[in-house]
Amino acid sequence: MSTERDNLEIHVDLCELRYKQLDDRMTRVENKIEDINRDLRDFKDEVREQFDQLKNLLGQAKDQKFNTMVGAGASVVVGLLALLGYIVVHVR
Repeated sequence: MSTERDNLEIHVDLCELRYKQLDDRMTRVENKIEDINRDLRDFKDEVREQFDQLKNLLGQAKDQKFNTMVGAGASVVVGLLALLGYIVVHVR
């Protein structure tokens, strides 16, 4: 029985098979890396989108709080003016 060490044709055939298997494995690794890269890119885009939504919500909340404070302040001022008007009219 010939062995790879004794027969060049067997050696060449086995090397071809080994390199084919190695190439297949490298291709699978490259595909996995591309999948991971795509997933990370998608994750990054999703995080960026959610962060932008959060910034928008915080901006809206700030605007709503400001409007509420202005409304409350205006109500207090109107109330004080009404009280002052009442006092002026009824003190005489």
